Amino acid sequence: MCYEEAKNTNKCLNSPQFLLELFYQHFENEDEINLCDDARIDAIFILTDGTTYVFRGAYFWKIVENKLASDYPKLICDHWIGLPDNLDAALNYKKDEIIFFKGSEYWKFNNTKMNEGYPKHIKDGFPGIPNNIQAASVYGDNEDIFFFKGNKYWKYEPNQDPRVKKTYPKLISDGWVGIPDDVDEALQTHGDIYFFKGIRHWTLDDEEHEGFTEGKYDPNPEAEEEINICENATIDAMFILYNDNDRTEYVFKGAYYWKVVGDKLVKPDYPRLICDTWLGLPDNLDAAFTYKNNQIVFFKGSKYWQFTGTKRDKGYPKLIKDGFPGIPDNIQAATIWGKTNYVYFFKGDQYWRYEPGREPPVRKTYPKLIKDVWEGVPDNLDEALLYSDGVTYFLKGIRYWTFNDEKLRVDSNIPLLNGPEWFGCSSAP
Repeated sequence: MCYEEAKNTNKCLNSPQFLLELFYQHFENEDEINLCDDARIDAIFILTDGTTYVFRGAYFWKIVENKLASDYPKLICDHWIGLPDNLDAALNYKKDEIIFFKGSEYWKFNNTKMNEGYPKHIKDGFPGIPNNIQAASVYGDNEDIFFFKGNKYWKYEPNQDPRVKKTYPKLISDGWVGIPDDVDEALQTHGDIYFFKGIRHWTLDDEEHEGFTEGKYDPNPEAEEEINICENATIDAMFILYNDNDRTEYVFKGAYYWKVVGDKLVKPDYPRLICDTWLGLPDNLDAAFTYKNNQIVFFKGSKYWQFTGTKRDKGYPKLIKDGFPGIPDNIQAATIWGKTNYVYFFKGDQYWRYEPGREPPVRKTYPKLIKDVWEGVPDNLDEALLYSDGVTYFLKGIRYWTFNDEKLRVDSNIPLLNGPEWFGCSSAP
């Protein structure tokens, strides 16, 4: 209980009873405030500077550059004066104007200062929206807000009359395919919408979700369902970063990634969740490669993401058709080839050569068949990788092929196992 809360309840602030109550309340909550032990949330929002605030129970956390800020959690009532605990939802509406919801009321804050005249009733400020909502998110640039409760959702259009059309509410299962009922919160950022429920989240690519009738969703598995890459050494994507004479390999599979140094998996800190380190990067990637200055380019579906280190470059994701014209969506592998520094993309039994600086960057003679040029390399690859030794490696399933860039063919028709050779696994596969 905070000072302001006690003052509003007319409690004697210096009475032994109040002091003991205050002490025991903090003592009892001591085991309940580790967000990493129990990642459920009540509300979440992101400021325009990228700072994320997470609320649960009586506490809130600050996240800066993908890391929990020190000195957190803090009590909500110590910093957001007048805001209750156990919030229902929150959203960043206009230029860091934060709206919080609980029960039948909502609060509006700028920074940590509550605007005059609040709280107000939801029925007055958001006519057509029910009380006790569970999640809320702004969608796109048109200021529309979507509210979620149980198995239903409402679309609130502030520039229309009425603001909620008579066709609402609608079923979440009909409008947001793959998103569960009873979500805890929703958040739009960098062109994606994230839905939270329990300790999981789902990612929705809003550019591919025209009309709210179909979309692609990536449920994020629980942390305890980690994958043992030595038991099944298939991968989604892989790239290498070089620092002086050292190299570090990063391997991605499903919702996780591994770090490999000296041909051995880094343990015990890996695997880690992709979403914990590479903010905004989806799971189940299609491909990745390292570009100039150790810039990393990731691909999935119709989009690509560019990162410098673990920080996403401004303006991403972008559409493949815009950034790599002539290259198809849903590629399976990509690599820069050492002989030319061109980027080669692979999909099915075909490949494309992308020549930066040329117009058009993909010649009319492409695509070509993999078997006609890359002798011995199989179709339907999982990934391709250029190594510092001038050799290109192609991975498919639990095996890989070594391609001799000078002779333009694989060194051996018998592929080797990924696990022992790439990840230092003690046994196959």
